Amino acid sequence: MTIGMLTTLLPCGWLWAFAVTAAGTASPLIGAAVMAAFWIGTLPMLVALGAGMRQFARRATPRLALLMSILIVLVGLYTIYTRAGMSIEPVAAAATPTDAAQQVRMLSPDKTCCKPQP
Repeated sequence: MTIGMLTTLLPCGWLWAFAVTAAGTASPLIGAAVMAAFWIGTLPMLVALGAGMRQFARRATPRLALLMSILIVLVGLYTIYTRAGMSIEPVAAAATPTDAAQQVRMLSPDKTCCKPQP
């Protein structure tokens, strides 16, 4: 019973399809048989996945910390880049304050960071 209850924590579309089918049988025995069929069908793959990940972790452990560090930094930079609204197009540097003011005037109101309040 515990394994059956813990199985529902898996975020799997097939699991929910089987759970709905089992509930639709309106019979505890047939519903249990439907869920047992699902469990028997998925158990070999879950065991193989667990064993495969264990083998991968043994081989990758020495480099895993470095890989994860690099990945976290890259995701952080990507997040900062996308959240800051930076564009790929380079912005022309203004030579004088007058040039800077001219560039600001050329921006459309929806591209400015501060819109005037009515």
